[in-house]
Amino acid sequence: LERAMALALDFAVLGPVMEKPGAVALGWERFGAIARGTSIPVFAIGGLTRADMQRAWRAGAHGVAMIRGAWR
Repeated sequence: LERAMALALDFAVLGPVMEKPGAVALGWERFGAIARGTSIPVFAIGGLTRADMQRAWRAGAHGVAMIRGAWR
């Protein structure tokens, strides 16, 4: 995210937040700590479903990105 801010990007995507095959999850607490320390909007990604929307907002996510979770 430091690189994204240095490049003055409009937003960044951070994850995986939840457990996902082949990846270590950040979890919402760590996601929030990282996302709140940035000056750009951060979107959550990784193992999310529609049920995670409110939790994402509470953790400081600007939004969520999902593929499989949107279809469940």
